[in-house]
Amino acid sequence: MTPCAQAHGLQVRDLTKTYLMPAGPLPVLRGINLEVAPGEAVAIMGPSGSGKSTLLYILGTLEPPTSGQVLINGENPFLRPARELAQFRNHHIGFVFQEHYLLPQCNVWENVLLPALINPALRAQATERARHLLNQVGLSHRLHHYPAELSGGERQRVAIARALINSPTLVLADEPTGNLDRHAAQNVASLLQELVSSQRIILVLATHSLEIARRFSRIYELVDGQLYPREIKSE
Repeated sequence: MTPCAQAHGLQVRDLTKTYLMPAGPLPVLRGINLEVAPGEAVAIMGPSGSGKSTLLYILGTLEPPTSGQVLINGENPFLRPARELAQFRNHHIGFVFQEHYLLPQCNVWENVLLPALINPALRAQATERARHLLNQVGLSHRLHHYPAELSGGERQRVAIARALINSPTLVLADEPTGNLDRHAAQNVASLLQELVSSQRIILVLATHSLEIARRFSRIYELVDGQLYPREIKSE
C-alpha cells in the first residue's frame, strides 16, 4: 500500500489470540474485525475474563496477536523491530487504565510531561501542550499538587492528559471509570467524549458499565472471543 493510499484510523482484521497452556491451547480472541475512524469512540463490553484487556493490549502493541492484523493509519506496527515498535507506541498510542499509575513523587505537571520526555522531537512542544491539556481537563489550578493530594476523579483526569500529551492517533481506555463513584465516572466519560471530538482521536474503551458505554457512538460485546454489535436503545 502506498502512503497516499493508506487509510486513516484503526483497522482490525481477523485478529486471533491463543495462549499455549499446560492443558493445551487456550483461544481468547477468535477472529476480531473492527474499524474506527478518527474522531470516533467505541465501547467494548463483556464479563471479566472475556478478553477485553487482551484485545486492548494487542491494539496498543503491548502484545502481539497470534494471527490477523492491526493497522493504524494503514500501517501494521508489529512489522517493526522492537525498538521502533516502542517508538511507534509512544508517538501514536495513549493508555488510560483503571488504576491511574501516576508517579507519587511527581506532581501533576511532571506526570503529564513524562511521556514527551522520551521523544526529543516532541519535547519543545510538550510544555505548551501540557498547559493546554490540563486546562481542558480542568486541572490548571492543580499543576503543583501531588497525586496523594487529588481526588480519584482528578487523578484519572491527569492520566487522560498524560495519555494525550504526544498527540496520539489512538487512545485505549481499560475500565477508566471502574474505581470512581458515579458522579466522577460520568465526569470522566464526558471528558473523554469531548476530547475525542475536539482532538480527532480514536478511542476504544473497555467497560463493565452500560451507563458509561451508552455515551459512545458504538457498543460491542465480546462474547466467546468475538465482537458483536450491541444495539443502543433509548430509555
